[in-house]
Amino acid sequence: MTSSHPGKAKLTHRASGFGPLTVLTALTIGAALLRIYHLGQKPFWFDEVVVYGFSQASASRLISVNAQNNFAPPLFVFVIHYLSLLGTSEFTLRLFSWLAGVACVPAIYLLARRYLSTGAALICSFLVAAATVQLEYSQQLREYSLTFLLSCLLLLAYSLYAETRATKHWFFMVLTAIVALWSQYGLALLVLATNLMAALRAVKMQNRRGFIVGWGLAQLCIGVAALAVYLTTLRYQFRVGYFGFLERGYWNGQIAELPVFLYGQTYEIILFSFPESALFILALATGVVARLVARESRPFVIELSLPFVVAAAAGMLRYYPYVGTRHGLYLTPIVYLLAGMGFDYLLAAPSKRIVAIVLLSMLARGALIADRAYLQSEGLENIRPIVEVLSENLLPNDQVFVCEGAIPAFNYYFHLTGARVTRSDPGEGWQDQLDRLIATGDRLWLVVTHCGDRSTYTNYITARSRTIEEAESAYQAWLYLSR
Repeated sequence: MTSSHPGKAKLTHRASGFGPLTVLTALTIGAALLRIYHLGQKPFWFDEVVVYGFSQASASRLISVNAQNNFAPPLFVFVIHYLSLLGTSEFTLRLFSWLAGVACVPAIYLLARRYLSTGAALICSFLVAAATVQLEYSQQLREYSLTFLLSCLLLLAYSLYAETRATKHWFFMVLTAIVALWSQYGLALLVLATNLMAALRAVKMQNRRGFIVGWGLAQLCIGVAALAVYLTTLRYQFRVGYFGFLERGYWNGQIAELPVFLYGQTYEIILFSFPESALFILALATGVVARLVARESRPFVIELSLPFVVAAAAGMLRYYPYVGTRHGLYLTPIVYLLAGMGFDYLLAAPSKRIVAIVLLSMLARGALIADRAYLQSEGLENIRPIVEVLSENLLPNDQVFVCEGAIPAFNYYFHLTGARVTRSDPGEGWQDQLDRLIATGDRLWLVVTHCGDRSTYTNYITARSRTIEEAESAYQAWLYLSR
């Protein structure tokens, strides 16, 4: 397939004997079933329960509570606040993430069709449906499946308005950008990137005045929304190094390290996008090279590189991490589009279609193996068995000490009333709290998860002439009994 403009794709081949709508519907249903499987089975881990805790504030206090305690805009917390009125089980609370994750499949197709043929666009939908990272965040009480969806819609809205200048597409672009700004901070960088993309297109337009005026009015509306996010939320959250646990996402300031930073982090984002990394990179590289060789297709590659340029600049300036983790998920729709270009090139020539089929089959096999492993796993933290054993064996005089990182999940799962539970208080110091509990001479239970160094706590207790033994363990969670 060739295209004279990145916004105009020619339909030169079909993916199969089935119509595109039929195939897309099947992919969407498959993604929905895959994502709803065991949706409520994995226990909540630290981040999920923290989000749930924020959402339980009163509606009038949600923005302030989120601003003072969270590192994300408040929209997702508002959604969970009202969703929790239907129920507070893991399944119910994760339903919105599931719905957003399912919607990503047709969304990436609509975006890909702006640039690719039908067959390649359907393959992009398949890659999103099967990618383990997309599955994982569709099953977590986090804003990241929504982030991916909004990223697709932002790029789609930009493309539609830039090409048609239609009023309905103007409103679609403005509304999507406003929702994005209130959902995840990485999307703000994507909004900035679309401005660069629009400027690049405007330079090549003959009658650009109307486009520039319309775009300017759109950015004025979006800017008001951005200011509102800053005044109500970001100014309380924004401080140097608050993403310190993602230090590798920031440039260290040494010129000699800059090429390593840019290459390494871009490569990490690609690896993050799909489990079969070598084959996925092969498809991506094939598409990029093919488009660069075809002169008329170069604007497509250049345009889609701009979000990465903005993201890398943010990492260099230490404003936002440029990294292949959930914080960079907003960039992954572009990664799938670039891989789709590779399949577009292969599908366009009958002699190369067998290569496309083999490559897609191998990618599918790798993805489904990774998906199965994820679905059978215990999740990121499994404190549920810890709480069950504790509840069954707790005696009236027993003391319970919950380490700081385990407190959110413990509060969600532990419902035994009358128990003497001490939750680690950073303001006082956990050593002083443990010393008081040890001094009582009563049996002491210790609850710790991966968010705390368990050896630090157990060594401290044994140093006080107390015995301690592991009573129960699960993935990234432990229960100890000290006598």
